[in-house]
Amino acid sequence: TTTVSTQVTTEAPVSEEDEEGGELSNNILIYKKRAISLYGGNFEKGEAYAKSLNKYKEQLGENINVYSLVAPTPCSFYTPDDFKKMIGSETANIQHINENLVNVTPVDAYSALLPHTDENIYMRTDHHWSAMGAFYAAEEFAATARVPFAPITEYDKVVREGYVGTMYGYSGDITLKN
Repeated sequence: TTTVSTQVTTEAPVSEEDEEGGELSNNILIYKKRAISLYGGNFEKGEAYAKSLNKYKEQLGENINVYSLVAPTPCSFYTPDDFKKMIGSETANIQHINENLVNVTPVDAYSALLPHTDENIYMRTDHHWSAMGAFYAAEEFAATARVPFAPITEYDKVVREGYVGTMYGYSGDITLKN
């Protein structure tokens, strides 16, 4: 059996203020008791990433498969409408990266995560995936690469208590700490 660590948080009731918009705290968006880093990537950085992968593929040769799995952040799924004008489009950037790949296979983590946004696929106080989000992305990679992957029922649930996450560290926002 493989062990997956999951983050369990007890959530305070969401206030009406949280429902309506959210607030910025040291450049971190706090919305529905969730920390969201506002995405600011661009096509130029994506092209540099694709160029690097293309070079690896070229150097490794035709007998080695190279994959690109660009990890979408929580802002792609949880940014309220009032703040969307402040972010770039991760999906547009991912598509642009994929269009610039040569003999590198893209893995669509965004589409794998999208149906699961009501689950804890990202930690509420961190910018990283939870184990559940990582599972869905890894499952998509395995399907794309046509390699075996154990179903969720084969994993043990492990809970780590007291984790506050990097976004609390960046923002110092008491809402996240609580």
